[in-house]
Amino acid sequence: MPNQLIHQTLSDYKVMPWKNGGGSTTELAIFPRNARIDEPFQWRLSLAQLDGSGPFSTFPGYDRIITQLSGSPMILVHEGQSSIALNKNTPYPFRGEWQTEGRLEGRAQDFNVMVNRDHFRAELDVMTVRDRLTICPSPSGTTYLWLAEGIATAVYEDQTFHLKTQDSLHLEQSEGDPVVIVSHSATLFQITLEPLQR
Repeated sequence: MPNQLIHQTLSDYKVMPWKNGGGSTTELAIFPRNARIDEPFQWRLSLAQLDGSGPFSTFPGYDRIITQLSGSPMILVHEGQSSIALNKNTPYPFRGEWQTEGRLEGRAQDFNVMVNRDHFRAELDVMTVRDRLTICPSPSGTTYLWLAEGIATAVYEDQTFHLKTQDSLHLEQSEGDPVVIVSHSATLFQITLEPLQR
């Protein structure tokens, strides 16, 4: 039996308040499924809408990757560490226990990856699709594809999916064929979530 890709659209995601109550986030996926943000989880993918400067929630024991998608340029200030100016579609990793503030004038949207560093590691690649892009899913972990901009068609084994902006594909432990993404102009995020060997 062929491996199955899970296709998600905006209506499948969950909107919920931030852990610190300072805003809201759109949860794309979390593991274990149905886990809550205020209890231990292994990994989480989400979108955040920021309406101005403010503190980030802390997540001790987690590694984070943030990627600004749109809006005013944002500066992350890590207390006792460093400051970094985010660039659009450029992933930036940091530790979840750092006291962090986002500073910006106006509004912005970002993409977030969080993993429990004792059990998982994450990689985020931002790719431009102008014709065809072949992606080899992880044989041991989870591969998550999120269309940041544009429209595209995804082909995997005998399945075809038509993707719109902010649609996603979720595939776990695949040893099947590669996923082929076809588009004239699209920006695709590939997130690979690998369990650590214990």
